[in-house]
Amino acid sequence: NDELLRHSLGYTLADVGQANEFNVVVEGFTDKYLLLEWSKKFNEKYIKERGEAFFNLNSYAIFDKHGRGSIHKAVDELTQAKLVAIGLFDGDRDGKFSLKEAKKDSSLQDQFFSFNELSKNLNCKTAEDLIPEDVFIESVKKAFRKARVSKNVLKKPRNTKIKSWYKRVFKKEFTIMEKEKLWGKVIELFSKFLSTSSDPLACGEAKLVEELLKGSQSKLEQVKG
Repeated sequence: NDELLRHSLGYTLADVGQANEFNVVVEGFTDKYLLLEWSKKFNEKYIKERGEAFFNLNSYAIFDKHGRGSIHKAVDELTQAKLVAIGLFDGDRDGKFSLKEAKKDSSLQDQFFSFNELSKNLNCKTAEDLIPEDVFIESVKKAFRKARVSKNVLKKPRNTKIKSWYKRVFKKEFTIMEKEKLWGKVIELFSKFLSTSSDPLACGEAKLVEELLKGSQSKLEQVKG
């Protein structure tokens, strides 16, 4: 909990998985991974241009609870510990159902939101929609060894489109195993994109993330009162 020590070691609270004053709880590892990696890039830009971080990871934590069903419990526990927390659900069918169930808790109903609600984009529904288009398409090609992948079939919301594309091309369902294979390539290529692109924040997906993080900050401030 020593901020100076963390700074000296190059860690943030989010890196070591501890809760912070402000907390965003997401569904899974990929949601957390993308939001954290994007936020680090935004912080670099904001510190350079404005002298302060955009999403200060010494004040904010983003962590997952291994499934949408645990978001409500995590937000409740953090709130009981006198910390500020919101839960962020996917905007797809399953996510909407879980969001609706979480909002039945009248004491916490104003602390749960969906991706598309905070990003202000109806088609931004899952973590797949936060991946730069070229990175996503190349990941699909490499994961499933297909030389050609049409951009039209992989537009947002991508989680829906990839399932229908996979079933049409391979004549079978898109399984969890196939999703894990795809995400392995996504993480590999996204990391390369962030480190080699001259301006990774210029893509449309970065703008979605910026809105998503801004919206999260705004809601956390409202919860804090």
